[in-house]
Amino acid sequence: MTSVATISIATLNISAASKSRAARVVEEWVATSNHDVYVFTETTNGEGTDLIVSAFTTAGWSVFRERLPERERGVLIAARIAAVRIDGPVDDPAPGRTVFIELSSEPRVIVAGMYVPSRNATVRQIQRTQAFLAFWSRSLTAMVSHPHRVLAGDLNVVPPDQHPIIFPQLDFEDRWFASLEHAADLVDPVRLRGLRHEFTWRARPSDEGYTYDYVLASRALIPRVANTSYDHTVRMTRGLSDHSAVALSLRLDNVPLGAPRPQQNVRQSSLF
Repeated sequence: MTSVATISIATLNISAASKSRAARVVEEWVATSNHDVYVFTETTNGEGTDLIVSAFTTAGWSVFRERLPERERGVLIAARIAAVRIDGPVDDPAPGRTVFIELSSEPRVIVAGMYVPSRNATVRQIQRTQAFLAFWSRSLTAMVSHPHRVLAGDLNVVPPDQHPIIFPQLDFEDRWFASLEHAADLVDPVRLRGLRHEFTWRARPSDEGYTYDYVLASRALIPRVANTSYDHTVRMTRGLSDHSAVALSLRLDNVPLGAPRPQQNVRQSSLF
């Protein structure tokens, strides 16, 4: 069915979910929420991610991901809106951590799911993250000719108004976050709408808060933004992840809506 609709794009870091916790993510969050595109980050090649894939494909959703190198983490996108995959750059330094799809709506919207590598204070980890961000700064900037874009995921950087102490942000991370708006034309609807950034992850045991998860939109899409929200229940109440979910609602035209959301008891059908 084709219709005018307000669609919702949500992102959640599933923290390399086991099979049993992945079943809970589907049953306790997906089946009770009302999003049309899900961007899951920190996915794996394991049974937990496979269960999520199975739940969505069985319900008739389109699922997009790449097989990951051994012990790597990545991104999975599930959409009930008709969509096609877009190939990323051939020289991607971390295959599977960034996935692109295009929604068959008016306007056509490119959704990029991204999981930026986390790092510690070692030179090797810093260099890995710095190389990833430099590559994607160039690649996302090269896409500005497409006016309608969304970037969703765990970016592992905080906004300019946060100055964490336990995991301080480095200058190249600050510059990368700024480049998303100034070079790649991807803006933060939370900031533009005058809202407060809410913490999506907390360090342990200090409980220091960080905003790591975002749904950013190109400037041309901002007039179509209906709402932006955080869902802390997945982290604080349900214990499904150590991250909160973030969602962005967009008013789009001629949206080809497809399958219903997964409702089956995946714990009974897939867990055992």
